[in-house]
Amino acid sequence: MSNLALTYCCLGRYNEAEILGKEVVQVRKAVHGDQHPHTLISMSNLASTYSSLGRYNEAEALGKEVIQVCRTVLVNQHLHTLTSMSNLALTYSSLGRYSEAERLGKEVVQVCKTVLGDQHPGTLTSMSNLALTYSSLGRYNEAEVLGKEVVQACKTILGDQHPNTLTSMSNLSLTYSNLGRYNKAEVLGKEVLQIRKTVLGDQHPDTLTSMSNLVLTFYHLRRYNEAEVMGKEVLQIRKTVLGPQHPRTLTSMSILASNYSQLGKYNEAEVMGKEVLQIRKTVLGPQHPHTLTSMSILASNYSQLGKYSEAELLEKEVMQTRKTVLGDQHPNTLISMSNLALTYHHLRRYNEAEVLGKEVVQIRKTVLGAQHPDTLTSMSNLASIYSSLERHDEAEVLGKEVVQVRKTVLGAQHPQTLTSMSILASSYSLRGKCNEAEALEKELVQISKTVLGDQHPGTLAFMSKLALNYIKMGRFKEAEALQHEIAPIKSLNPTV
Repeated sequence: MSNLALTYCCLGRYNEAEILGKEVVQVRKAVHGDQHPHTLISMSNLASTYSSLGRYNEAEALGKEVIQVCRTVLVNQHLHTLTSMSNLALTYSSLGRYSEAERLGKEVVQVCKTVLGDQHPGTLTSMSNLALTYSSLGRYNEAEVLGKEVVQACKTILGDQHPNTLTSMSNLSLTYSNLGRYNKAEVLGKEVLQIRKTVLGDQHPDTLTSMSNLVLTFYHLRRYNEAEVMGKEVLQIRKTVLGPQHPRTLTSMSILASNYSQLGKYNEAEVMGKEVLQIRKTVLGPQHPHTLTSMSILASNYSQLGKYSEAELLEKEVMQTRKTVLGDQHPNTLISMSNLALTYHHLRRYNEAEVLGKEVVQIRKTVLGAQHPDTLTSMSNLASIYSSLERHDEAEVLGKEVVQVRKTVLGAQHPQTLTSMSILASSYSLRGKCNEAEALEKELVQISKTVLGDQHPGTLAFMSKLALNYIKMGRFKEAEALQHEIAPIKSLNPTV
């Protein structure tokens, strides 16, 4: 019965695993007693099932009970004790208590290496969990180093298609995404997804995790239509398989809400964002990192809708809580600070925006590196603030740096590169450098036509800016010709 319950859990059939797992615990307590190793194994498995069901508080309570008895009866270095400790560390991580997860996770890794050896599957699982915790703590470089080590060892010892190998690959893919290396994240994520579909099936929770991670990668790559299609699919299946209030279901809803906002579907984003926030506050608590993410997404949507005062209130609350819960330099804290600086900019409170914007740039350079996409975004935002403050020299210098790095890191056709080029062109125009502005705007129009198409709103916006620059230069015929090119498209689609 115990093995069958564990099999149900491995198959992602958590409700069946729970029913059978509870029965096994009850029988073993009656037959063997509360402290028998077999009883403890079944209790540990049940705690793991609770965690898979998203019932983290129950998982924590039972996990602690098991560890306490294991340490008394079996000593710290027994395999069952180590397994229970590893599971509890993972539960702490799910509860957003990353420092506790790290402390316990490091202890487990150290003991596993001593007792079981560096390449034992149990050791590798504990290392994989620790790498994931590093990622949650925003220590992406440490997560990458450990994650690569685990993937390589798992492939050698367990094989390319073993579920543990795939989990380590999936975690590494997520780390690549956090590091801003989205193309690598996509390649690895697609590989894991394909194997999981073949080995585990389309609706297995691990398969859905791979799909969800890939949706997030599409989002970061600004491929919002692909993200929406896959995101809706994941959400629908998770609602069916895991239930509407399961933390992973809520993650899918949260990602989809963010994606709606980027697609300009602000009402849908707001409705879904509010729903996720309410459930997360109830299920996970108001200070859980995932709850704070929901609040941040909702604040960003308010900003997109021009509701800047509401955005400011929410962003301040998120920033303050993240500083307390995650620390001043955690990447998620920096996102809150960056968003708040952007809101100050929209509210024309440029001095406040500058102070906060500079702080974000400085910390991101230290924590994430000078070429990380988030660092470049904050630099680009700061350049815009300088422009608004009419400090055009500083705006130009910073703008040039961002354009150059983005072309190198993301490519000349990446949407964020185009945004940087547009900001720099505006800076040139404001300083009367019309020739430089023209050269950049022509390049923007050409790339946008190739990447987005002749009728895309972004393309038309770049064309309009170029026409305006021609007027400034007194080249009215060229401006008129360009406006004649734009007008028929706008008449066919008045919303453009």
